[in-house]
Amino acid sequence: MKKSFRLPVPFAALAALAAVLLASCATRSRPEVVSHAESAENAESVCREGPVSAPNGVAVPLTGVLGMLRTGLVEDRPDALEMLLPHVAEAGKELATVEAYPDADEVSLFEWEGTRYETNGTYTTTWTSLTRILTQRGLENNRTFSFWNNDFYGSTTVLVARVFSPGGVARDIDLAANLAEAIDTGSLASNIHDPNDKTFTLALPGLQVGDSVALVMRRETRRPRCEGVYSDYLTFESDHPILFQGVRITGPASMPLLSRAFRDAGPVSLEHAASTNEEAGTITEVWTAGETPRYFAEPDMPPAYDCTARLLLSTAPDWESLSRWYARLCAPHLAATNEAMALKVAELVASATNSATGGPASREAVVRALFDFVSREVRYMGAMAESEAPGYEPHDVSLTFDNRYGVCRDKAALLVAMLRMAGIDAWPVLINVGPRKDPQVPQPYFNHAIVAADSGDPADPYLLMDPTSETTRSLLPEYLCEMSYLVARDEGEGIRETPPLPVEQNLLRAETVYTLHADASADVTTTLSFAGVNDAAYRGYFASIPRDGLRAFFERVLQGIPGAVLTGWEVRPAPEALRTSAEPLSVRLDYAIAEAARGAEDGRAALLDLPTVPAALAIASRVVGDLGLEKRRFPLVTDYPCGWEETVEIRLPDGVALSPESAAERKSE
Repeated sequence: MKKSFRLPVPFAALAALAAVLLASCATRSRPEVVSHAESAENAESVCREGPVSAPNGVAVPLTGVLGMLRTGLVEDRPDALEMLLPHVAEAGKELATVEAYPDADEVSLFEWEGTRYETNGTYTTTWTSLTRILTQRGLENNRTFSFWNNDFYGSTTVLVARVFSPGGVARDIDLAANLAEAIDTGSLASNIHDPNDKTFTLALPGLQVGDSVALVMRRETRRPRCEGVYSDYLTFESDHPILFQGVRITGPASMPLLSRAFRDAGPVSLEHAASTNEEAGTITEVWTAGETPRYFAEPDMPPAYDCTARLLLSTAPDWESLSRWYARLCAPHLAATNEAMALKVAELVASATNSATGGPASREAVVRALFDFVSREVRYMGAMAESEAPGYEPHDVSLTFDNRYGVCRDKAALLVAMLRMAGIDAWPVLINVGPRKDPQVPQPYFNHAIVAADSGDPADPYLLMDPTSETTRSLLPEYLCEMSYLVARDEGEGIRETPPLPVEQNLLRAETVYTLHADASADVTTTLSFAGVNDAAYRGYFASIPRDGLRAFFERVLQGIPGAVLTGWEVRPAPEALRTSAEPLSVRLDYAIAEAARGAEDGRAALLDLPTVPAALAIASRVVGDLGLEKRRFPLVTDYPCGWEETVEIRLPDGVALSPESAAERKSE
């Protein structure tokens, strides 16, 4: 809920600080030139002059903070913003209250982020926040604070953790006693172990409703994700109100921010200013936002960071430059082949015959043979750290081939190398499983790697393949439809999007034969044919559980049909062949219903309850989500265009007829 209010001192002074800051950073025909040394001396002298006395008697040393914000000293002097925190906390007692924000559990009084980046793409960010707790739920939300870090790329340090009580008492949290570090285990479910991934949890003991929590953190990168590129993704909304928010970014004038975009502004009004310091050879850009109301999460919305107000920045000139970067990164690892690989490629090509004629292998058959080998014979597992760009850089393809294991980028690189050895042009691909990339702001942030082979069609030049899954039938799994991808080519390639999948290719089809007997019992057979995402989802699951587990699963499926008892079942291909067979997945269920017709007495009309199985199994039943909102701010995400279709054949005993209004076919999409 957006609320209007008069800013009391010192918040009025804080707003004035932002205004002066913007004015000082505004682009001029002749930029103001101030040396770093002079700025430091001036800021120190202003601070020594003592605090400013505000009309309400609160002392606020804003001039010193302003000098440091203007000159960028806050990156080197985190204590500069610390001077402001107690005064903002004092003002927050009257400004951020339950009465003023009845729909909030906490309020961010102040957030400031200062970043300085270098020509190689490394950067240092100092982040300062002050949050007031309004309710018991807000207290539970703030008892601990967690963050993640990859030690290879840099470090994240908590500089200050301080609690301001309503009585004006401030106490520092003992970081040594309350900050815990652990290896991040989030990737273990995917069979990946990276000792560089760390999680940190900061406990805030003794916290009370009404307290304000101040955090000052510093993020220092030792290595950029992409050499020579700085980029960032900044959010300006949260699930709680933010009263003042600012971002200040400084970098070398020789490497300015070449692209920027502010997306899904919603209620956020963002102010921007820029300046150039010719003597220091730097550029500075500042973005600030006033009071921002909270957003309210909606069922089945996209990730909040992708649909709320956000600022995207990058120094990369275009997507083609990132394509060339990834091609250079992969090149030496793709070239590291060995004789064993060559022999295996020759063997696979020789075994891939033309299915129609039995003659020499077609191009499609060769691609399929190589794909099946990498997807099924090379295990998905990661246990070795890369040397240059973890998360992006593949290992040598010969190492992955010999070990018979690797993560997505390793398996993708191996398939690329083997396709090339078979005479088929192929390239590694970065793809983002999740929100689409912004075509106007090139950023090197992707979370998956696949393969592109030359399709021979200029209109659709790439045949995309994902050899990650050991059970997939599709070269490109359905979950990768409508995702942004970047092909790594020496000449560069722009950002692209995988094609959508028609709903007809994502159906679960069911054919049910329903035999009703004179005693009102019924024998039923339902045959299910899984296509698209339905096949992909259940093939892997059925292959991972024992035969007894399959029977128990089908019995649970039938629990939705009153009185149904499973009498037989069959999975095709056989469970032991699910990982290797290209046969479409199908399931036959036989079951009996003791009382299928209700009210069948003295030859009168009876109600026949027709069972439906696909509704319990189809992926479509799980992706529709909650459609109950009358009005939405955010899109409804269904993940896949899919559906289910069922045909029912009813066989009646002699002397029994079906009423004309009965339906023999049902379909849902």
